[in-house]
Amino acid sequence: MTRRRRARSDAILDAAEALLLEGGDGALTMRALAQRVEMTPGAVYRYFGGRMEIIAALGQRTLGRCGSALAEAETLARSAGGGLPPEDAQLLVLATSVRRYLMLMSDGYASFRLFNLLLVDFRAFFTSPDSHARFMAGFRALLQHTAGHIDASVAAGALRPGAAMDRALGLFSALNGALMLVKTARGDPDLIDVEAIAGGLVRGLLRGWGADERAASEAWTRAGEVLAAG
Repeated sequence: MTRRRRARSDAILDAAEALLLEGGDGALTMRALAQRVEMTPGAVYRYFGGRMEIIAALGQRTLGRCGSALAEAETLARSAGGGLPPEDAQLLVLATSVRRYLMLMSDGYASFRLFNLLLVDFRAFFTSPDSHARFMAGFRALLQHTAGHIDASVAAGALRPGAAMDRALGLFSALNGALMLVKTARGDPDLIDVEAIAGGLVRGLLRGWGADERAASEAWTRAGEVLAAG
């Protein structure tokens, strides 16, 4: 794909994401999208075969952004944790990765909503088994990335042994539950603090898996500092 075509494709996806955020799933029509990017519907079809193909492409783009963000968070955390005891350093890597996902999806709330739609109601959005399989492979890779940090935390003595993929799913579920409150929190931030809610859930899970209260709390706090500095 040429640079010009890539730029135009990204602009179409950006506009589609904005429509989803503004009006929900029903707001994303090819006509509305064409108007948003100042193209004819026929011109948009030269880039994407239809609404479902756009949604699938948005899902893949979200997965790619998540993967890149988690890799960057890991690099930052390993650098920042160089002087910590091994168990604290590894727990910091896990907490920073988890907190980075929270930030990414909170800032890009349209991506989060789309991500959930594709996971929960996949039959409505994937037009072929191959497109669904590609999306789920990317989702599994994200979970495995987190599961790897969990296993490393067990090896370092920060957590008790346990099923890492089950724990990764637990973290994902906790974060996504907190993220469901993002839109409500924007209307009444004094009532709902999504980051504080997510932090409490994550720390509770870490303690349940064997981390002591100090280690869990410090890992979450340091993760925020690492990401702010990075």
